[in-house]
Amino acid sequence: MDQVVPAELVAPELQEIASFDGEPITYFLYRPVADNPPVRDGGARGPEARFAPRYDPFIIRLVAEGIAVVAPNVRGSAGWGRRFVSLDDRRLRLDSVRDLTAVARIPCGARRRRVTGRGDRRVIRRLHDAGRPGLLPEPVGCGHRHGRHQQPAHILENTSPYRRRFREVEYGFLDTDRDFLIEASPMTHVDQIRAPLMLIHGANDPRVPVSEARQLHGSLVARGVESELLIYDDEGHGLAKRANRLDASPRMLAFLRKNLDV
Repeated sequence: MDQVVPAELVAPELQEIASFDGEPITYFLYRPVADNPPVRDGGARGPEARFAPRYDPFIIRLVAEGIAVVAPNVRGSAGWGRRFVSLDDRRLRLDSVRDLTAVARIPCGARRRRVTGRGDRRVIRRLHDAGRPGLLPEPVGCGHRHGRHQQPAHILENTSPYRRRFREVEYGFLDTDRDFLIEASPMTHVDQIRAPLMLIHGANDPRVPVSEARQLHGSLVARGVESELLIYDDEGHGLAKRANRLDASPRMLAFLRKNLDV
């Protein structure tokens, strides 16, 4: 069923771009009929997840609204072998963010961009980078993220021992990489985030405490940066219940319309 795409829907185009170091990065581009569309940059869920085209009602709605969707598989994504999936391990972590910056430079005629995702800290780092002149060619209009940590060192310190050992291999080890974990933390650079941000979190998240979202939201609001926080009391890590997804999706779309001038 997921492979059936009606003729009136936009089929994604598989494209490739060279990143900062020449590493080829693939991405899927959903191109609307509208000229000079705003762009939603998104991608796979989770640190090693891979984006693959599927029947996604939210993507369909965005494209129907005249919003282009770019879904990259940056380094660290599974499906391209052991070398590629390990290219953002530990102190190479932010190279995956540089891949996103390379993808942001694709000539798709965007007037404003929105970054989004459910994958670790890339969204926040992109919003942070958006405040640094010369790094992103197009203005970042807004962002949203689902249940992701802002302080990797804090998460590793407070998670269960088995999960700490499992994630340290990729994020960095507390005993040898703490300085990098702190430097790479979005909260270290939160004062440089300027783009509006929507946060979505489950109150019962066993992996990332909801306090992470509350802390980031509070910091942004205190500095006058527009931020919306949606917390679902009956959810864990991500939105699993249909009623909650139906509630969150229109809110995300409204947030987009407002901040991308749709």
